[in-house]
Amino acid sequence: MKIPPADHACLSTSELTDFAAIEVGRSYGCHRLELSESLVDAWCSVYGICREGSRMPVGMTSVISIRSFMALIPFRPPGGIHASQRFVIRELPSIGEVLHTTLVCARKAERGGRLWVDLEMQSAGQDGRPLFHGTHVALWAR
Repeated sequence: MKIPPADHACLSTSELTDFAAIEVGRSYGCHRLELSESLVDAWCSVYGICREGSRMPVGMTSVISIRSFMALIPFRPPGGIHASQRFVIRELPSIGEVLHTTLVCARKAERGGRLWVDLEMQSAGQDGRPLFHGTHVALWAR
């Protein structure tokens, strides 16, 4: 499935300070991110690795996930925790490429007295080709 190209206008901001306001199946928007050399180099320096080639390092999928989550749902109750993430990689983007990442709420539940939210993310290249997708799991604060 090819994801249509997006532009900066697709960026949304959602306020989800109440767990009840989170809607399963709802799209929370599209985040646009330029995968700049400086961003990749900064990530590589944190982990003490050398950049190899012209593609994004595989570990940077977490950067895309977190930045998209924080940009698309910037107003959350304080105290939430990033619990886990999983990714399926089809292709790694080129450094310098613009990525478009959408977030959709896949599940929400209360288990063991905690509020869980699973956000499905899909990242596409600037031409709309699918790059990777995954799940960002958050413990939502009360």
